[in-house]
Amino acid sequence: MESNNTSVEKEEFDDFFSNPAFRSGYFIVATIACVSATLYNLAIILRHWRTLGTGDAPLLLVMAVTLIGFLWISLAQHSYVRQLYKAGSISDVRPGAPLFDVLRVAAKTTNNMLFFGSLAAASLLFVIDQLLSRT
Repeated sequence: MESNNTSVEKEEFDDFFSNPAFRSGYFIVATIACVSATLYNLAIILRHWRTLGTGDAPLLLVMAVTLIGFLWISLAQHSYVRQLYKAGSISDVRPGAPLFDVLRVAAKTTNNMLFFGSLAAASLLFVIDQLLSRT
């Protein structure tokens, strides 16, 4: 039974690195979260433009650029690992092997950091939006 669980993890791992990032359901959900948080950020800037202080709009723009940066870095790192994978530099990766574990951690970290970073930003933006709406 344990080997069946490992083979499922192997399939998820292979799909993430052997295909484009957007073939992964996890990555698509994380990307949607990131893009949604970015659009929410821009909507806050537009909606509250007249009430924002001098330094507030640039700080919100920095947050939007940071969110896009999260996505850009995730895509760039995935592309780099995928190129190594396709070129054969990463081969003979079996469940239980140290390289398998490292690549699985890299795949999960890429997806989780993008998703939870975007979720945290969206939560902060919600608070900012609520505070700005009170003025």
